[in-house]
Amino acid sequence: ITYVPNPWDKPADKPAPRATTTEDDNTEVRVYPNPGDGLFYVDIVDWPSETVQARVFNAQGQLVHETRLAGNAESQTLELSTTLPKGLYILHLQDPTGRSETISLVKF
Repeated sequence: ITYVPNPWDKPADKPAPRATTTEDDNTEVRVYPNPGDGLFYVDIVDWPSETVQARVFNAQGQLVHETRLAGNAESQTLELSTTLPKGLYILHLQDPTGRSETISLVKF
């Protein structure tokens, strides 16, 4: 058995961040903290487009938030309205070429 260091390993006094990560075709999308209080950070790495459309849907499929994010940037802010209730949301990212990713978000 070979130990591969986890980049999320943190000292015992600091908890590891909670994140949702997807990887496909040499691209990566990471959303953290997830679950979160409505302020999420989005890392989009190696997307072929300069901009990505971000749409957030509630559990009923209604669009509740829409914005644009950079296609190759880290720590971009995605802030869901404080008026949105706690619950499950779906983040759908899509670039102009049609490439897309879908990530579940939990707001507490």
